[in-house]
This record gives sequence, C-alpha cells and structure tokens, in this order.
Amino acid sequence: MAGRTACSTPSARFERHPENPASSGILLGQFGRQILAGRSPLPGCGPLPAPFAGGQTYRDPQGRFTAQFPDGWSARTEADGNVSVVAASGAGVTLAVAEAPGRQIDEYKDQILSQVQEPVATNGRFVLCLAWVRVGPHAAYRLRFIHNRTDTPDGRPVPEEIDRIFFLANGRSFNANGFLEPTDDAVRAQIEAVAAGVVPGR
Repeated sequence: MAGRTACSTPSARFERHPENPASSGILLGQFGRQILAGRSPLPGCGPLPAPFAGGQTYRDPQGRFTAQFPDGWSARTEADGNVSVVAASGAGVTLAVAEAPGRQIDEYKDQILSQVQEPVATNGRFVLCLAWVRVGPHAAYRLRFIHNRTDTPDGRPVPEEIDRIFFLANGRSFNANGFLEPTDDAVRAQIEAVAAGVVPGR
C-alpha cells in the first residue's frame, strides 16, 4: 500500500494518508466514529502478559513501587519527577504514582477515558480498546489509544500508540503509560509485561 500506513485490529481499522492528510492526521472508519460517539461499546484488549522477569530493577526513591524492565533499556527522570524506562528505539513506558486517597477504580477509569475521548476532534485521538485486568492482586484497567504527536522536527502530526495500565493501591494511583509505534507488537508486549510487574511499596 504505497504512500500510506495502516494498522488493523479485529474491531477497527485506521489509515494515514500523507498525500491527503486529514485535519487530525488519522481517518477513522465507521466503527471508530461510532465508538467515539458512544454508540458502540469499546472492544476488549485481552489480558496482560506475565510480569516481566529478569533484566533490570527500578526502585522508586520514595519506596512507592518497584518494577523490572529489559536489559538495554534506560531509566530517565522526567521533569514532573516520574520515571520513564525507554528502549533504544525511543519507545518505552512512564511509571507515574500519585496520591489518591478514597478513589475507586471505576470512577478513576471513567475520568481517564473522558480525558482521552474529549479532544478527539482536535488531537486525532482514537480509542482502540479498554479491558479490566489485574496487576498482581490489584484490579486494574488497560486502555489503548492512538493520538497525534506534534513534537516532530517539522511539526507534522505523527500517530503514536499509548498503552496505559492503571490501578489503585495503598491510597495511591499507579499508571504505566506506554508509548510506541502503532504497529510495534513486540515492544507493546514488553511494555505491558513491565506494567504487569509493578509492585507497590508501603
């Protein structure tokens, strides 16, 4: 398919046409538009893989969590104090923790989902799937969506997949925010294994 890139899931398909870009950079099919309009349920993402084992260990300086990540990846501290573990390709996952006393997982999920769907018209966001999963003993959600990155050298929007796994424990929210090329299945599996292996501290 010369001149365009495409990605398919069992439930949705989207294409990017560089020769005739849409305002959002991603053209949604009828099913995608129905999801965003609330007329179709979100497809499930399936279960998480087994937690990543071996490799390197990240220990939060405040003792809030630990996580394992692959050899060859590097850890960096972001401006907001969260840590990202990143592959040589630039894909990776940001591990974020925040105080969240009294919150419930479904209410938290609804808030996150509304934030993703709300700016779809301006940022090209497209929700791929949502699933209830578990991270260790904790009820969690897995959300995958596409958005348009605009921090590119020429400012042109580039589709990026976000694979977000989140749960609540010990009065805190734990978010693993994976970022990757939409078709990179191998890195997605590694990101999800890292997220599945997050262990909250005290």
